[in-house]
Amino acid sequence: LRRILNGQEADRPLYSAWGHFMNYADRNAKDFAKATIDFQLVNGFDFIKVMSNPFYLLEDMGIVLEPVRDYASCVSRSPDILTVPVAAGWEKVRFPDVHQGAIAREIEAVKRIADYFQGDVPVLPSIFTPVMWIAYASIPSPEIDRCEREYGSYVPLLERYLTGNEKYARAAAERIAGFNQEFMEELLKAGASGFFYCTDAARDFWTSRDIFEEFEKKPDVRTLNAVREKSDFSLLHVCGEGRLLFDEVLEYPVDAFNWDDQMPGTPSFAELRKKTNKMLVGGLDRKTDFAGDSREQIKEIIRKRIDAALEQGGRK
Repeated sequence: LRRILNGQEADRPLYSAWGHFMNYADRNAKDFAKATIDFQLVNGFDFIKVMSNPFYLLEDMGIVLEPVRDYASCVSRSPDILTVPVAAGWEKVRFPDVHQGAIAREIEAVKRIADYFQGDVPVLPSIFTPVMWIAYASIPSPEIDRCEREYGSYVPLLERYLTGNEKYARAAAERIAGFNQEFMEELLKAGASGFFYCTDAARDFWTSRDIFEEFEKKPDVRTLNAVREKSDFSLLHVCGEGRLLFDEVLEYPVDAFNWDDQMPGTPSFAELRKKTNKMLVGGLDRKTDFAGDSREQIKEIIRKRIDAALEQGGRK
């Protein structure tokens, strides 16, 4: 990884993998760290994506998480209880102390992981954007699910909330960006190498790119710039299928871009390589490439994917 970041040739493609499958361990720092360390020791990845549950910020703000159905299902929140049920509530809501509760747990888990590997493997905690936190805190999950089914994204619903409650939502985005920065600085002190910075709102469903710019891009870039000099390696994960707003996020101060490049409608490595010389992370179809009648068949599928990625994206 250091060789590639320094503009040198690597002797092989880098690889890592992650998913929503730490659901029986991710709410206990010691268990979460051990599960992550074990996963790394088995696979020997070139960087570790810390697979936190997607609601950790809201755990100490009153969110109720549903019982885990099985190890492979993403943690879900109660469909009935919202952290900020009324937009005006953002003026009074108290954010967690980074030294207590679920946030302290996340920091402790990262410290345990980083202490174990002693800098041999980059450790990237998961950070979610302010608008994602606003959606999870303020919009009922059944409404988000309905919007996803109808439009293919919950961005239209999110946009209506942001613009319909602009006074409160804008202030909330600023406060969450400030919290993210404080949290990220503590994670760096704990040994994090950088961040897996995730957005699921960089999708072409906004009625105006100006709205995306104001509520998503500006807070994101400001936060990432604030920790840029202290970070060794950070990655922007653009979540979702279909039309992604890559032209709008290519300016983000990160070292790598990751997206589901095998899904219909998303850009290919070749398309992105024409627009950026930063590291591109993708290449596998997570739904099909690990299915086959034999180990050799699966390995051959993966070899072909790697060859295609190298041909389109080069050695980065």
